[in-house]
Amino acid sequence: MEPNNCCQYAGLLVRRSNTALSPPQFLVTPRFAGTPEFSNCYGTSVSALARQFGGLNSAASALNFPSVQALQNAIREFCGG
Repeated sequence: MEPNNCCQYAGLLVRRSNTALSPPQFLVTPRFAGTPEFSNCYGTSVSALARQFGGLNSAASALNFPSVQALQNAIREFCGG
């Protein structure tokens, strides 16, 4: 069960962040098909995106990444490095 400040929607982990000095902010973290910290995480994630969207260019565009490189960086970060 997700805590009240966290929800998952369509592959995105959305967290609500509150501070006393600012209004609530929402932090969106992408979730991919691979399992973080597993050696095949990156490859599994890239393969799933390529199959689902017909290539990484289409995946990056559909997921609102500014470039394929930005998508690849997000996958690397998700996978743990």
